[in-house]
Amino acid sequence: MKYQSSYAACVWALTLASLPAVTVYQENFVGGNSTLQGQTPDTTSNFGGGTSGATWTSSSNWSDTGVKSANADSNAFLPFTPQNGLVYTLSMGMDITNVTNSYFALGFTNATNTGIPFANAPLNASPWGLLRGDQTLFSPASELVTFSGTNATGRNDIPTSFLNPAGEGIFSIVLDTTSTFWKASWFFTLPASSPTQLGSTFTYTTNPTISHVGFGGRGNAVGTVSSFSLVAVPEPTSALAGILLGAGLLRRKRRP
Repeated sequence: MKYQSSYAACVWALTLASLPAVTVYQENFVGGNSTLQGQTPDTTSNFGGGTSGATWTSSSNWSDTGVKSANADSNAFLPFTPQNGLVYTLSMGMDITNVTNSYFALGFTNATNTGIPFANAPLNASPWGLLRGDQTLFSPASELVTFSGTNATGRNDIPTSFLNPAGEGIFSIVLDTTSTFWKASWFFTLPASSPTQLGSTFTYTTNPTISHVGFGGRGNAVGTVSSFSLVAVPEPTSALAGILLGAGLLRRKRRP
């Protein structure tokens, strides 16, 4: 499902139109039903640690239309090294269509491995998070789980039930590098809604080592990814602009 802006969200977005948000990466998954591997996103940039002309390092199980085609751990990555003094928003629109305790994941990593669970080394994902297809199949019951540390440490289970029975929405992670010790926050946006923060903002005492951004599908999780973006904003007070861009509430470039 492609998410449409509500009138209120459009008005809200227009008030932020002058903020200097820069899209580092944007992928709309409007492809030709080939694999995602080796494809160039709709938008790429050198700004803020991205790579202009970057291509996806992806499992062959992900298509360029955002469909996961196999019952297997399947990840995809783009190169990225965060710079100090910016607020980054990493977002993914997703729709998990089967009832499962497997998940779709999103996060910042320090390696690429396209065929392992997102929580595992050597990915060393941090910060990251996941969305399950059904909260009732896992203990503790949670559809959304956030992680501030690597290898599934710094876990925070979000006991929500607004995605029932399958998971649909836009998951966002905000990484704030404007202070000595970086901060991470997690948000979820339901269709035609505003972003909701998941838990509290986490402040690192040792900043994570990051070389990539990416997403993944665990095991038998079935569904689609409709958008993936990384947005950078110079001022911390402008972080909302990054969330809106990532959530599709500001205008996005589409393939012709």
